[in-house]
Amino acid sequence: MPPTYPNLDHPYFFFSSTSGQSSTNPSTRLSSNVVTLIEEDISSGYDFRAEREVLERMEKREEEEEKEESKSSPPSSVALEESRINAELSSSSSSFTPSTSERDAVTSVRRSMLQRMKSLTLAEEEVCEKYLKGKEWNLEEAVQEFYSQN
Repeated sequence: MPPTYPNLDHPYFFFSSTSGQSSTNPSTRLSSNVVTLIEEDISSGYDFRAEREVLERMEKREEEEEKEESKSSPPSSVALEESRINAELSSSSSSFTPSTSERDAVTSVRRSMLQRMKSLTLAEEEVCEKYLKGKEWNLEEAVQEFYSQN
């Protein structure tokens, strides 16, 4: 059981300046400046509304610039390569029978897509091939499905 100190249950502090008369009262003595500061009302503090407005405007401006850049910027080289590969694959999967050189080209394209997916996901080749086949060799969709399931 912790000891009880009845004289510390409700501590009171009496502040007075040292310029007053000395007394036998055991109260703590502070300088008149400190007593004045203690007795003054506390101000409401600094209003940060202006700063918040500036920050919000900056965020909106950055978002607008990003939207404009995304509209005006040409597609990245990766996106161009993926669209070229997807176009080759879709044209190779039509009803005609491809020649040996066309099959080799398709195999080469699929091999490069497989390597690209392995580098993006750090997964085993079999896993990457499963996702690519499931998405008809669409690299972007395969990667998205991989990360949505893992």
